[in-house]
Amino acid sequence: MRFRARLTCLPALLLALLSLSLPAAAQSRSDGMIAAWAAWVKSTSVPSSTIAVAQNGKIVATRGINAEASRPYDLASLSKAVTGACLAQLVREDRLTLDASLGLILGPKEAGRHARTPLSAFVTHSAGLWPDATQKMNTKVFATTTPHHAAIALAALARSPKGAGKTRYSNENYMVLGRVIEKVTGESYARACSRRLGLRGLSISPRWGGMGAAGGWRGSAEAYTRFMVRHFGPGSAIGGRPSAWPHNSAGKGADYSMGMVYSPGPVFHHAGLVCSNRRTGAGGYGIIIKGKVAVTVLFTGCASERALQELGAALTKAALR
Repeated sequence: MRFRARLTCLPALLLALLSLSLPAAAQSRSDGMIAAWAAWVKSTSVPSSTIAVAQNGKIVATRGINAEASRPYDLASLSKAVTGACLAQLVREDRLTLDASLGLILGPKEAGRHARTPLSAFVTHSAGLWPDATQKMNTKVFATTTPHHAAIALAALARSPKGAGKTRYSNENYMVLGRVIEKVTGESYARACSRRLGLRGLSISPRWGGMGAAGGWRGSAEAYTRFMVRHFGPGSAIGGRPSAWPHNSAGKGADYSMGMVYSPGPVFHHAGLVCSNRRTGAGGYGIIIKGKVAVTVLFTGCASERALQELGAALTKAALR
């Protein structure tokens, strides 16, 4: 079984182009992104896929190939943005601060060898939780709607940090944050985040729900696009002041911050993949550009990291035309 083990960043040339203003032709931009998506689906031969496009905060197009556009998919690592937005809301409620040490939240026994590590390090994948033990776990472990935050976090935190300070993408970081949310709110992770974020159309997956805060959500492309607009758009706590939140270099001119790869613009994007085989595998890609254009692509089956990079590049180029 393979979760996303590495980050998918946009090429440097596209990041430079994103500093320019977006074109005004809304309809042609939407049509271009749908055409780019359809070509990608054909080239990768994924069994099914859907897309949703939003412009200026409103959904303008949804499509499906071998699936209804409203079909829910497993979101895989796109789920991390839900966790990031949930943490931002708890900060706004003064329930926690992201510079607080993990031991202060979980207690020294549960925090293990990371009692002094700030929450911000887990947010940015720089806490030193490496290698990622979730990559080798049996997929059957995750087939539940009850996230395994406590058990996975406890095992991860018992290990000594390795490479702390450097962004090393690991699901274990967000499993720890799921446990933090449970501890701070006294609620289940799903209830705490759903209630605060208004996650209409998103729910915990019965197939991958055990991954909870790191990869356990499911929903339609439209529902996830609406989520990005609401919580990473210009009027949101994160999208309105992206530099105010923890971030750490992810390479290629991008940072990891609040469950998303972030680039100046602002541009937030993320890829996700859970790949055991073409029948049960699923993945997706979401991007919101300057709060004006947002698009989500979801699919079944498996795709390579290069294919996901090509999808992100194709969607971004279409948005800039």
